[in-house]
Amino acid sequence: MAFCKNCGNQLNEGARFCKGCGTAIGGQPQVPAQIQSISETPICKNCRTPLKEGAKFCRGCGTPTGGQPQTPAHVQSTSAAPICKYCRQQLNEGATFCKWCGASTSEQPQEDKERIEQEQREKQERIEQERIAEQERKEKEERDRREAEERERLEQERIAEQERKEKEERERLERERTSEQERKEKEERERREAEQRDQIEQKHIVEHEPVQKLEESQTQIKQQPKVLSLLLKWWKYIVVAIVVIALLGFGAYMLFFKPSPPPPIITITPQTSTIQVGETVELTVKMEPEKKKVNWDWSSYNENVASVNNGTVTGVGAGIATITVISEKLKNVSATASVVVEAVPEPEPEKPAKKEPTRPTQSQSTGTEIKTINYSFGKYEGKTVNGIPEGLGTMYYTCRIQIAKHGRTVYYAENGDTFVGTWANGDIVNGNLNDRNNNSKAVILAGKRPTPHNLKDDRCE
Repeated sequence: MAFCKNCGNQLNEGARFCKGCGTAIGGQPQVPAQIQSISETPICKNCRTPLKEGAKFCRGCGTPTGGQPQTPAHVQSTSAAPICKYCRQQLNEGATFCKWCGASTSEQPQEDKERIEQEQREKQERIEQERIAEQERKEKEERDRREAEERERLEQERIAEQERKEKEERERLERERTSEQERKEKEERERREAEQRDQIEQKHIVEHEPVQKLEESQTQIKQQPKVLSLLLKWWKYIVVAIVVIALLGFGAYMLFFKPSPPPPIITITPQTSTIQVGETVELTVKMEPEKKKVNWDWSSYNENVASVNNGTVTGVGAGIATITVISEKLKNVSATASVVVEAVPEPEPEKPAKKEPTRPTQSQSTGTEIKTINYSFGKYEGKTVNGIPEGLGTMYYTCRIQIAKHGRTVYYAENGDTFVGTWANGDIVNGNLNDRNNNSKAVILAGKRPTPHNLKDDRCE
């Protein structure tokens, strides 16, 4: 008993096709001889659809024929008939099975048509994508070609510009070389001409020197009386000319070479003063050498402590203020003075008076004295308490020494400098540091009372 190799159904004896699937029994289907001419109709290589004569694309899938054989003319009418989906042969109208392969025509599903349409659409999309890709490729090639042409043009311009510069440089070097060669030739000619002239002059001197010396000696002997007579005749004018030349030379020296006079020195009197809030003190300026008319500009370093107007200082608040005076014309010349402003003491209740001995320079309650103390680095003049500077005073320095340090700022005094200000426990509280010309160098504002300090331990640097 035989079975179908395709679907496995049992086959009837003598059957040429399977009744279940229509597969030919015994291998490939037999094609009748009278239909062989029709079976030779050209078909699409992709979907096996018969092609029309002269068609450039398959009507089934849209694939380009690409040189596929032309369909014979007598088969054109037949090619429009339905086609078996298995063997791709033409079917007779109304046939239920393919006469070539035995496949059932009813098994041509709708989904197969949709698949074919989907394949055709995909094919068309693929063709469109290929066309777009080809167009982009051509555009890219065109851009690359234009860019290559532009680069080649720029390179040619660069080479031409470089050649032009090289040509100009060669011409310039050639001109310089030619001019240098001409200059050397000219110098050589001048040198030879100078040598020839020197040789001629030397030869002439050698030949005529004895005769020339003799003539000069005779001429001097003859002219001596004439020179003496001229001197005796014009001596007055000669003396006047010498005096005029000397005066002109002295005037030129005084005008161009005389050193400028040193700047004047100004001082303020008094250098230090103490007033109470609301009181005033008059400061005067002395200048050496004196000038007739000088306008002074007064200013106060701390307006909250003291104000100044034309040398009149008025106490505003407790503290110490530095008064500076400067001339409008002499900008580099200035002087300073220190004014200590004390607060007005509050009235105390009256107490019975006691007769106690008083001293002119010492306070019985505070022990304050006005003294002069000599140190290894200078001299102090001012108020002291128990031999230590306390209150307003002036220190005259004779060497370089560190006098104050507040934070990162260190103050030094040099030989000839003076410090005018307030002291406490032997150390500086507030004041002004002046140089030997009484010009302000620095204003020291400590802001707090320092710890006790023994000035006798300080030494010059």
